[in-house]
Amino acid sequence: MDPVTPSSSTQWDTCCSKSSAQFVKFITQAVLAAGMMIFCMVQLNKETNSNKELYWGALCSILFTFMPHPQLGGGIGKRDLRDELERQAATPRPPPRSLLPEPLPLQDGTPSS
Repeated sequence: MDPVTPSSSTQWDTCCSKSSAQFVKFITQAVLAAGMMIFCMVQLNKETNSNKELYWGALCSILFTFMPHPQLGGGIGKRDLRDELERQAATPRPPPRSLLPEPLPLQDGTPSS
């Protein structure tokens, strides 16, 4: 993702501060999510509540929303990947070894195969 550069349209000016619009939105989301999580935990702790599945689902969905998503590729570019594959292909490798032991000779002295 490209970094967001603040411009005049992404700055919110109030009487006593200048704030980034993304920062205000993030803080609002975080406060609302924390409030909903606290509400779900309070409802889960109540003895009289018989519909706890609803609150477990809401709590888990809020947690999964804020968990970081996996990023595939790890920042390696196509050119870097191609260079790495070419380097690995050019590296000499020893012949593959067999994991099986050598066959033992039979009683009459002839090898088994």
